[in-house]
Amino acid sequence: MSVWSYEKLLNLSKCSQWSYDEIDYNRRLHVATLIVSLPIAVFTYPLQIFISYRLLTRQINGHIYKLIILNGLLGIFQFLVHIFTRQFPAFYEFSFIYAFLMRNQLEWIAAYLMGISYTVQIHCAFLISLNRFLTFRPEASPWLRTKRVFKACLTSNLILPLFFDAFPPIFAEYNYVANTMANGRTVYRPELPLRNLISIAPPFVYGAVLATSSYLFTGYVVYQLISLRKMKIRLNSSMNNASERGLAFTSISTMIAQVVFVICFTIMLVYKTKEAAAFSIIPLTLNSAAPFWVLLATVPTVRQLLPEIDLGRDIAKVDFTTMSLACPSTMKQETNQEIS
Repeated sequence: MSVWSYEKLLNLSKCSQWSYDEIDYNRRLHVATLIVSLPIAVFTYPLQIFISYRLLTRQINGHIYKLIILNGLLGIFQFLVHIFTRQFPAFYEFSFIYAFLMRNQLEWIAAYLMGISYTVQIHCAFLISLNRFLTFRPEASPWLRTKRVFKACLTSNLILPLFFDAFPPIFAEYNYVANTMANGRTVYRPELPLRNLISIAPPFVYGAVLATSSYLFTGYVVYQLISLRKMKIRLNSSMNNASERGLAFTSISTMIAQVVFVICFTIMLVYKTKEAAAFSIIPLTLNSAAPFWVLLATVPTVRQLLPEIDLGRDIAKVDFTTMSLACPSTMKQETNQEIS
């Protein structure tokens, strides 16, 4: 056994073991939060993937739509990674996964995935807020709207997190602490010892700079939306005023959802309570789901991509733009009444 492995096992042995009541309480907390978050995910993510597919296949112009699609897919990825790294360890049914990771010293993979899933979405949200900021400043730096710059931004969204998020797995010694119950079953809990600054400083500073910039850009967009006269002047030249306003609202909702999640996640890291750790899945789920529903509610172009609903003999087409329901038979009766 290497010196590093021995020291690691020694540190794990010093971690406090939970009693059976604590383990049971922690499990019930995770069950309760999953009961809230899983229905939101099941109700949102399939429709979100369907809308994203239709947006891509119809080749709707505008970089903002591609960024929103990417942000939604990254939100789903973040949700799955969070469940794998922080929710499932509380259940003994999945203990074999984390026993395998610890036995083969592969727990760094979980830490790496967790860090990347958070950072790539923060970076994507920054790109969305920057896009909306440039929309309200059409005269500023036209070269920023070129296709080449857009591709470079997407590439940076995938490459930079790979570098900055490598520090915690290398220096922070992320691991899973085993807790054995009286019946012999084992559950795990994630531990992230913060023994040196270099383990968290690079990704923290990177995310903080992007998040702060996003909030500033979004604040400017909010200011322009409040200034109704300026908004009308600048958006009247657009082909679809409602879509432009809806995209701005989507950017704002993305920032609000992200702020709520960052606050809850920071509380979880600082206080390290069972309640905070279990509850973090709810703001994370809302962070990925809320912007999609705002987009669907405020952008007519996106609502037009919703599927038609077959109600049997008559095919009912739902007009989500006006939120009205029109059946062929009803339309025929109304037409006959108008003729008579």
